Amino acid sequence: MKKIILLGIVLSLSLSSFSQTRFGIKGGLSLADVSIKSEGIGIDITDVKPGFHIGAVVDYSLTEIIDLETGLMFETKGLKSKASILGGASGKAVTTTSYLSIPINLKASYDFRDFGVYGLFGPYVGVALSSKDKYTGDYKDLMGMSEYDNKIGNSDTDDIKTMDFGLSLGAGVEVNEFLFGVEYDLGLANIIPGGDSDNFMKNRVFKISVGIMLE
Repeated sequence: MKKIILLGIVLSLSLSSFSQTRFGIKGGLSLADVSIKSEGIGIDITDVKPGFHIGAVVDYSLTEIIDLETGLMFETKGLKSKASILGGASGKAVTTTSYLSIPINLKASYDFRDFGVYGLFGPYVGVALSSKDKYTGDYKDLMGMSEYDNKIGNSDTDDIKTMDFGLSLGAGVEVNEFLFGVEYDLGLANIIPGGDSDNFMKNRVFKISVGIMLE
């Protein structure tokens, strides 16, 4: 985690030395899910889980229409089980994992008279800070508990891998200093410790964001 924070600070300080740099904050709703494969077979046992994201962004102008956008974001990801996996049982099993992430996006924008539009694409890397399962109803009875703290690490005895990475694709509008955008994060990292190409779980997150940029 220290390496992720250090990378974010170095990027911010490096970009802040240029006059074309803007700083801001943004946050909003995250709709998280996962892609799962077990023994080479893709399975669908989850529903979308609501969460949130919030953090600081740095926007450095490379050309008149191309910017480099980075920052440091706190966000929640995870999954929510489908009741049908227990034969129509009532209750929920919800996993919430908190990440500290750094996005590094190329951002293309075009200004109209009263507003601008933009699209962005690039990689992200994140580190898991905490992860918890919560059970209700029949799930609670099955597990014999209401909560469980997942172990974060890279050994086979851990529950969630420390690192996550992937690609982001997004678009939005900018009205004066305000941002309104949507973004999709495609996780490429297998977050199951000891997993392989036939046994994996990868994050998927759709984000709706609002923000403000400071000159």
